Amino acid sequence: MRRGVESFFADNDDTIVAYSVRSGFDLLIQALELEPGDEVIFSALNVKGMVRVVRDAGLVPVPVDLDRGSIGPNLEKLQAAITPRSRVFVAAHLFGTRLDLDPLFEFCRNKGIIAVEDCAQAFNGRVYPGSLKADLRFQPPTAMLALLSRRLEEFNIQAIRVRTNKGEKLRDMIGASVAMPAQANTHHDYWVFPLVVDEPRKFIDGLRAEGFDAADLPRSQQIAAPKDRPELEPQIAAGVMRDLVVIPCYDTMPDEELKRQAEVIKRIAREAIPTKA
Repeated sequence: MRRGVESFFADNDDTIVAYSVRSGFDLLIQALELEPGDEVIFSALNVKGMVRVVRDAGLVPVPVDLDRGSIGPNLEKLQAAITPRSRVFVAAHLFGTRLDLDPLFEFCRNKGIIAVEDCAQAFNGRVYPGSLKADLRFQPPTAMLALLSRRLEEFNIQAIRVRTNKGEKLRDMIGASVAMPAQANTHHDYWVFPLVVDEPRKFIDGLRAEGFDAADLPRSQQIAAPKDRPELEPQIAAGVMRDLVVIPCYDTMPDEELKRQAEVIKRIAREAIPTKA
């Protein structure tokens, strides 16, 4: 069963099953035998557990702030974060987008820095198994192995294609009424559908009142800069987390409900605009 799951992601022997992405990352950190105070660089949004693994090992998490359009790091910002103590770089695809990370991974290899690609939010079967430029590539967690094995056997890429189509329809229906991050990427399969708005609570409450389960992402966080490097404070990532609303967009949602949700969003956005005296 374990081998079956591993072979789903790759035909060779370089895939292993871990209980979760975080436990696999913890195994990596232990295996590297890093020194206390060594640095692990993160793209500035990630789940809290990944950062906790680094801190518990006596290491220093260092953020690379994001671009607004892609919600990913760029090479210039990564270069600014590198010091002689930098050992690992972890980049996460977010919301179902697929970032162009190869230039960053090549830079890390040239610097002797381990490049780790977190693909959990970019999962779409074997269509994208991860970049060959990365040293390690994280896919979704493999807890409950028997259930996962069965679901992988039944996996149908068509459901993701339908969801992508739904996401593109919803994006077009919403239009320019609110900001939608990560739209600058060429690939987006809408693992979640994010909005960035001025009053997220108003949108969440208003959408829920209409039967749409809008939410934020409480398990995620922006990664704070080390106290002695305040210039690295991730302002864009912090703003995204402060103003983020995730709205439902599933392959089974009727187009009529997508349209109704878009109309609710546009109405709330209009109401949030102050009227001139």
